[in-house]
Amino acid sequence: MTPTQLGRAAGIVTILSLSAVLLARAQTFTTITSLPKNLDYVTQLIQGEDGNLLGTNSGAGPFGVGVILRISLTGQGTQIYRFCTQSNCPDGEAPEGIYQGVGGISYGLADEGGASGYGTLFNLSSGGRESVLYNFCAQANCNDGANPSAAPVPSLNGGLLGTTSGGGANGQGTLFEVSPTGKFATLYSFCAQASCTDGAVPVTSPIQTANGVIYGTTEAGGTNASGNVYALTPQGRLLNLYSFPSAGPFDALPTLTQGSDGNFYGVTHYGGAATNDGSVFKITPQGKFTNLYNFCPLTNCAHGAAPVSLIQGSDGNLYGITSLGGGPNNGGTIFQITPQGALTTLHEFCQSNCLDGENPQSLVQDTNGIFYGTTGGGGSFGGGTLFSLSLGLGPFVRTNPGFGKVGGKIGILGNSLTVVFDSYVVATVPNGATSGRIEVATPTGTLNSNAAFQVLP
Repeated sequence: MTPTQLGRAAGIVTILSLSAVLLARAQTFTTITSLPKNLDYVTQLIQGEDGNLLGTNSGAGPFGVGVILRISLTGQGTQIYRFCTQSNCPDGEAPEGIYQGVGGISYGLADEGGASGYGTLFNLSSGGRESVLYNFCAQANCNDGANPSAAPVPSLNGGLLGTTSGGGANGQGTLFEVSPTGKFATLYSFCAQASCTDGAVPVTSPIQTANGVIYGTTEAGGTNASGNVYALTPQGRLLNLYSFPSAGPFDALPTLTQGSDGNFYGVTHYGGAATNDGSVFKITPQGKFTNLYNFCPLTNCAHGAAPVSLIQGSDGNLYGITSLGGGPNNGGTIFQITPQGALTTLHEFCQSNCLDGENPQSLVQDTNGIFYGTTGGGGSFGGGTLFSLSLGLGPFVRTNPGFGKVGGKIGILGNSLTVVFDSYVVATVPNGATSGRIEVATPTGTLNSNAAFQVLP
């Protein structure tokens, strides 16, 4: 393909196709800093446009109802917003995750608080000023949903998508969208089918693909009442792509991410094998399900148990964390798994009196190629750690969002870009642009994107 100019920042930004190259590289695990006890369980990390990490904690702060943190890659942390500083928590409490849009404005969902006590959708300026965009349970019987359950994500029309774990027409959660002008719409109320075969209680962020279909998971309902993978068509029809089998007294608690091959990958916190210690799975957009790996096949669950997240790395492999297992200290693991299901344990937590941390909670790959994450316990103070894992993967760029229309603005996260921030530029999708990987020429070399950018019609 002949590259098509996307915009000019520190260099030429182009859209093109690239093939992934997988190489064996040395790895280095580093405990960057120990977190204080009142900041344990930082359950989400994202890379901010200023090069720092942004995270949420639902139980920290002066009132124990949550904070939003900015953490440098060297471990310096700042609480940029504390929830519930006013009576009755009109700003919300217990933040469930954030998404940072183009221009540095972050959007998030709080599980509780707000005008009705059932959560809020809010935005947060780069300087830490919070504004409530929507109060949940504003409609009779909470038909608009209650208790939002994960980070919002961008929609194809420039708005935001999200889920609530409660409320809706049937009291079992909703899928909603907020338009760019702030108009709220409930796209689907779960448990609309007999015995909730369409799913119930969605607790993960949805994923919208370029054809407009929205995919996600629930932790209850489905054919076996243990959760499902669903797809909502642009016409509003919900398809039950896969129902997880019963996992005894526990639900599957599945998560979902889309791979560069177009398929979806995820983990279940329970289930998988007879030991109920979780699994890694793949499912196609059409619903063909493959169980890639069952945890705890080894003594002391050396490969980990109870996985909590999964992301795709810039090398095409999948990376995740388990909250338990990893040897006799049961501190959890970081693992790599290929799309074909070959799993490698990269780090076992709770070494040297757990100074490296235990019970990992989050994992993200920075555009410098290094993985960063947090643990919920261990470290010098017992409040967990911020850690990094270098596998020798090179720097790359990431578009934000991963799709856009001609003439629209997109953000590009990377390194040594020198425009807006050293780690962030803004570009315009030009006439004639085609979908594919992007390439950014910088003063020190060329950076390639980790995923294809989708040009929308």
